[in-house]
Amino acid sequence: MAKDFVKEWKDKEELVIPSIGPHAPYTCSPDLLQESIEFALENDCLIQIHLAEDYSEVEQIKKKYGKTPVRHVADLGLFRAKVIAAHVVWPNKEEIDLLTNKNVLVSHNPISNLKVAAGISPVPEMLSKGVSVGLGTDGPASNNTVDMFETMKAAALIHKCIKKDPTVMNAQQVLDMATIIPAKSLGLNVGSIEEGKLADIVLLDTELPWWTPLHSVLSHLIYATRSTDVNSVIINGKIILRQKRLISLDEREIMTRASKTSKSLLEKSGISSELMK
Repeated sequence: MAKDFVKEWKDKEELVIPSIGPHAPYTCSPDLLQESIEFALENDCLIQIHLAEDYSEVEQIKKKYGKTPVRHVADLGLFRAKVIAAHVVWPNKEEIDLLTNKNVLVSHNPISNLKVAAGISPVPEMLSKGVSVGLGTDGPASNNTVDMFETMKAAALIHKCIKKDPTVMNAQQVLDMATIIPAKSLGLNVGSIEEGKLADIVLLDTELPWWTPLHSVLSHLIYATRSTDVNSVIINGKIILRQKRLISLDEREIMTRASKTSKSLLEKSGISSELMK
């Protein structure tokens, strides 16, 4: 199914980038990972994988294969392909060196990592070694709001605390991790507002108490902005959200359908919602 999807959508639609997603080295056999690598190379597509997310994974992979997770997948040839490595909370120094491979983008997911108590990724160390590190949210199961502004703030704050240094992960660095670093790593013509780039732009309301007084837009973007501040969204030059209203979708209908579907799934699984007791 995944292979068929990639072949159907590769270069078909500018806004759809198909990829192969072997979950993680502790759930995928070496044979499956190598098959995924070869397919990605043959079809010039991306691989997305969870890697070294928590310490139990490190122990499990070391026991099973005699190697740490990043070393294990590197030896299988994973970094020959273009890779988004999600989490990477527990790399050692040697593995950080392996991650400097230009094909690799590490996706730092601080909210998810905190919620599931996976740990805190050594992002400053990776950045200092030249690893490409972007920001991600993970899914709603481990990050309820899936809010990139919340993610940027968390990324800026937790590393300051760990390092006991308020200058670590400054606002510009964090904004770059959410925009231009992943754009360059993935070869996307976005990430900054420049002539010739796709017009992917988010417009924010700033006439709000937490934006007042405003002395540094950059600082406010990282430390004060909430997702509810988003006024309008432009994707590839097309207005998708205007004045907080979706142009082509009925938000109320989507939420109603989501609630009904959720209730149905809970009933089928035998799990009850606190609000349905």
